[in-house]
Amino acid sequence: MRRAVNIILFLMVIALSVEAYRLYFIPEQEIAFGENTVNTETSKASDISMPVFALDDAEIRIGETKVSTLLNAGFTLKFSKDGKIHDISSADKIADAYNRYQVQIYKKDSCIADITYTNRTAEKQDIGSCVVDQLVFNTQREGFSAAKITADGIDVTSMKIEDIPQKFTGFEKTNAAYPEYRKAVMTLETSVIADFSARGSDQESITDFGIRNYLSSGTG
Repeated sequence: MRRAVNIILFLMVIALSVEAYRLYFIPEQEIAFGENTVNTETSKASDISMPVFALDDAEIRIGETKVSTLLNAGFTLKFSKDGKIHDISSADKIADAYNRYQVQIYKKDSCIADITYTNRTAEKQDIGSCVVDQLVFNTQREGFSAAKITADGIDVTSMKIEDIPQKFTGFEKTNAAYPEYRKAVMTLETSVIADFSARGSDQESITDFGIRNYLSSGTG
């Protein structure tokens, strides 16, 4: 009887350990669990490259490029609160040490994309010195067309979802309810996820795409 109880307790410990790993050590649970599971483990792929996005002529390499690249190209940053759009104030233009911020990229009055930038240093710094760690687009957003958005030089609006694996290496189709391709690269320094999806009625036109850098080291 005691042996049986010990076995049950041991199995419970294993189950709890697995659950803890799922909840706290996987940056995006759907990579390993749920309907968006990638068919192939692209995290182990030898090709760790990711598409390079460009907004007009401002080229963004996720985890490397600084916010100043966008600001110098004429884009501005704003944020939404209580249903209203607010400009970044002078005080908000200073990023606290090791802090991450999520705002929107604007070209004049048009909202182009969502951006997350990080101050990776131990000191406060101007947001222009922060590193772009996430860039997410929605082609159905009203202001999306205000800037030309390319991925590795290719106009995203000119592609269909089934073009993704031919245009970009390492992308695999997921099991999502809508057509979606994803690439995940995990190293000791970073965990980067890129995806393209077609969530519209035609299931062909790309509606959502982006790259997210969840873990980062260094100053970029």
